[in-house]
Amino acid sequence: NVASATFVTKEQAWEDFKAQHDDKSYVFDESSPSTLRDRFVIHVDDIQLMSDTVTQVKEVSGIARVQASLEIADGFVMLRNVASAVAIILVVMLVANTIKLSTFTRRDEIAIMKMCGATNWFVRWPFLVEGVILGVAGGIIAFFVQWGIYGLIVNAMAKSGILSIISTVPFASMSHLVLLVFLGAGFAIGAGGSAMAIQKFLKV
Repeated sequence: NVASATFVTKEQAWEDFKAQHDDKSYVFDESSPSTLRDRFVIHVDDIQLMSDTVTQVKEVSGIARVQASLEIADGFVMLRNVASAVAIILVVMLVANTIKLSTFTRRDEIAIMKMCGATNWFVRWPFLVEGVILGVAGGIIAFFVQWGIYGLIVNAMAKSGILSIISTVPFASMSHLVLLVFLGAGFAIGAGGSAMAIQKFLKV
């Protein structure tokens, strides 16, 4: 689960520490880099596995202490999950309610088509196409909503100073994968929702 491990000497750590507290430079007059240890700065692939990674790093010979903000990591995972859940709910509600309203308002039209001999698939296709379009549109909207929520979370973390402990992945670097997921979900929900919503109106 280790994405990278960067060695930082006590002298480098000392300079970084002073740079972060340059408004209190007088505190460092009687101190020196010897008060610190050489260290490794580790970035993980999956933040959800951070606790297991910490346990494994502690077992490495020569490691004196491991410092990791597990509570912050858990909180970030929770926020990420909430953002994803909100985006998915947005897709489902938008598509489901729109399809349900569309089929209900055209129930008489469907009944007339059936009585004139139209096959079930002939009736279904327009609704399936409409559902797919709505699903894909909902996926795109949800994608940008999640992008915005992710940006708000990262900005809040930057203001609180948490980013000095946890590094975040720019949303743009993974946006194409996230977009594919939302488009796929929108397509499936739109097509499936249309098929289920129109089913009861086909029985004439």
